[in-house]
Amino acid sequence: MKSLQLVVVATFTFSLLETGASQCDVVRLAAAVHETLSPFMTEMKQELAFVKTELRAGLAQVKENLTNLNMVKSLLISVNTSMSEGLSAVKNTLKEHSSQTASEL
Repeated sequence: MKSLQLVVVATFTFSLLETGASQCDVVRLAAAVHETLSPFMTEMKQELAFVKTELRAGLAQVKENLTNLNMVKSLLISVNTSMSEGLSAVKNTLKEHSSQTASEL
């Protein structure tokens, strides 16, 4: 950003000097522009710092949410595995009982 500012100031200064403005006029004008824009630049820096802080906080929240989602995923996989094992056990038990019942008849 600084290099862009320098290019703009240099271009503006040379343009003024080419139009016949004195160096004193250029310096006064540059001081006036600086005085006018300085509060704006300070405000922009503060806004950027705020946005940066908010983005970091948002990113931290996203990371936490992803961690929580991964834990939920692991739990769901575990529950699914347990349910599959339980269903297999029930199925085997039912087969055993149906075989016993068939042999008793």
